[in-house]
Amino acid sequence: QMNQFLFLLSILTYILCVISTDDDLSARIFLYKVSASNPVVEGKDFVISYQLYNNGDASALKIEIADRYDINSFEMIENVTEDGSVSFSLDELSPGSHALFQVTIRPKLHGIYESTRARIKYYSGLPGYDDLAEGIRSGSSTSLGRTRILSLADYNKSVSYYIKEWIFFIVGYAL
Repeated sequence: QMNQFLFLLSILTYILCVISTDDDLSARIFLYKVSASNPVVEGKDFVISYQLYNNGDASALKIEIADRYDINSFEMIENVTEDGSVSFSLDELSPGSHALFQVTIRPKLHGIYESTRARIKYYSGLPGYDDLAEGIRSGSSTSLGRTRILSLADYNKSVSYYIKEWIFFIVGYAL
């Protein structure tokens, strides 16, 4: 009698688990903000990559990325407006795929730069939904953290030290 009860209870539990697991297909986008320049030097190009990964089960639709840079600290070079705004859009990102966007700015000052986080908004491509408002998602990127911007003089000193070292090595080896 007890075995039958446990057997029926386990079957009922299994059925409830199967019913309760919804097959919610949704997009999950991860946005990474990464420095492609090392070291970052005052007056030289500073390339920042925005890497998107769709780790979900459905396509992400109408993806919008926004970020901002201080016009007093940076000269805007590529994919940045004169007021320091960054804006990228992508119509669709399939499950398991990725995309890459890059901006180029040029630091006007040396010191420590505290990075901001980019904002992302997208619609989770839920099948059968005509109204995209139900599948709206938003979030923010990772941050570069604190990035040291070298002065041009410090950078030239560090580079010229290695050049002198190699010259002494070559001359010493030749003798």
